Amino acid sequence: MQSPSRLVALDGIHNVRDLGGYARADGTETAWGRVYRACAQHRLSEQGVEKLHALGVATVVDLRSDAERQVMPSPFLDSSEASIVWVPLFDGLAPPTAMFETAPDLDLADRYIVALSECGANFRTVLTAIAEAPDAPLLFHCTAGKDRTGLIAALILSLAGVAAETIADDYGLTATLGKPLIDDLNARALERGSNPRTLAKFMASEPASMARVLAHLEASHGGARGYLAGTGMDDEALDRIGARLSAGAAAPVARLAETAP
Repeated sequence: MQSPSRLVALDGIHNVRDLGGYARADGTETAWGRVYRACAQHRLSEQGVEKLHALGVATVVDLRSDAERQVMPSPFLDSSEASIVWVPLFDGLAPPTAMFETAPDLDLADRYIVALSECGANFRTVLTAIAEAPDAPLLFHCTAGKDRTGLIAALILSLAGVAAETIADDYGLTATLGKPLIDDLNARALERGSNPRTLAKFMASEPASMARVLAHLEASHGGARGYLAGTGMDDEALDRIGARLSAGAAAPVARLAETAP
């Protein structure tokens, strides 16, 4: 599962991962160096920014809220080499603490399913931006690189023909490859007085949670493609997203991903 190049080591941040190397239904694998899922970029050092430029990243899709962007500004705001697309993916969705404390039996899968139901227009905007982005490496991120990023990664990988079990395992890698970041976010939240039990639920990234979301999409919409078509996306755009991860896509400028732990 963990290729030596799965984790992209960048100075200042911990959870940037390449979506290449996953088996597809047609017998091929998703292409390396084409699409990256990531955490927030505000702590990225100048050297880290230079590495992403060297990887050829031309589009950065920011899924965070306006408040998050104000507190943690992107280092790509003034970049001449990468354009930023901002879509607050969970805009209008109740905070997770409110959701879990009022309904303690709910878990992250429930939150994700609610997000897909209530934020369909935002998902359409994000996936349309990815479909229309230049044919060059692309990076999308939220804050932890787990929830909003995990859902977008799941939809993209589904469109590329990757099996649900593999997608769920990719989601779960945040607990290991992204552990330094999750530990830091958890410690900061506890310092602010967050409920430890609620926080533990919110910070989790169990593959079973994403597996349940994918099963929901299959049962309710015929899969990720059916869900996105229901938001108004057309077949051509959906095909372009899947093709972005095909082996025939344009090669990245460089390959600087380091060995994953």
